[in-house]
Amino acid sequence: MLSSYRRALHQIPELKLDTTQTATYIKNHLEPMKCELTSLIPNSICAYFDFGQEQTLAFRSDMDALPILEQNEIAYRSKNSNMHACGHDGHMSILLGFADHIDQLEQAPYNILLIFQPGEEDPGGAQLLIDAGLFERYSIDAIFGLHIYPHLPSGQIVSKKGVMMAGACDLNIEIYGKASHAAQPERGINALKAAAQFITKTLAQEEQLFEKDVYHLLHYGLIESGSAFNVVANHASIKGTIRYFDPYVFDQIVDLLKKELSILQERMGIHYAFSIDQHYPPLYNDQNLFENIQKEIPFANLEAPVLIAEDFAFYGKYAPSFFCFIGSGMEEALHSDTFNFDESLLTSGVSFYIDVLNHLKIKKNT
Repeated sequence: MLSSYRRALHQIPELKLDTTQTATYIKNHLEPMKCELTSLIPNSICAYFDFGQEQTLAFRSDMDALPILEQNEIAYRSKNSNMHACGHDGHMSILLGFADHIDQLEQAPYNILLIFQPGEEDPGGAQLLIDAGLFERYSIDAIFGLHIYPHLPSGQIVSKKGVMMAGACDLNIEIYGKASHAAQPERGINALKAAAQFITKTLAQEEQLFEKDVYHLLHYGLIESGSAFNVVANHASIKGTIRYFDPYVFDQIVDLLKKELSILQERMGIHYAFSIDQHYPPLYNDQNLFENIQKEIPFANLEAPVLIAEDFAFYGKYAPSFFCFIGSGMEEALHSDTFNFDESLLTSGVSFYIDVLNHLKIKKNT
């Protein structure tokens, strides 16, 4: 059954918040169950199983896919130009399998909320659900999520206390100058030259900002400038990313970038626009929740946090949260056009959530 869920969902990958077919598939499966269904933002689904308890546990799955043309030669290959190359089809299947289990229960130690969330990759559906009143509508005492992860044995659960995944943002910088003939540079303001100086100086300065044991990453991945070989460029566009584990690091890097842009404006006469988009905070696992789970349900410890970002981090600002990786049993990288996983992990994922439901003991928030 779990494989059938996964294979059906794998064939209909959808992007961002536009997960209409996916939501319809999930809703059709959940509607006969003993749960209340709501949609706080379009194409999201919350399934609430009320067992008359004082406390509620929430379990979340992402829904969206990536704009990647699948290269796997499999019977359930994507039917469009998108692909579930990050395992979200597996995450949804685990949550549907967990729903099957819950629906058979006459009683449970907690009320249970299943959250099917679009837009994890972009634009960040977790924050949209929060803004739509998720935590006001449901009194959530703890929230759980997982992610299929390569290079781990199939079904192995791995997690880390405290910070587990990086904070990350998209960095956008526009530099505006003045065009002129290349032979008369004094009549122009060279935006391309300013961009080159900005990139070189900020990368060098950023390396000196922090001690060696402090993780920091400033990366520029795209620069576009100029219209012809013999024209002084009047515009340059720079795109990059900042990744970090400590919010202080993020603030320091942003201050550095703004300071250097201000210096270039004064020295060269450029104007600029600076913006940060899709900013996901670092993902923290609540210490008490982590220890309570590990006491009852053994799992492996992740040695160091990873640089991948995950919008599940937003939920942790409103309730104790726990996130883990579950091994794919394969080597194919996330976001690759050949990503796949051993489907036996789906059973392991459902079993882990059942164990959490049955064995976790948390104190009521006061």
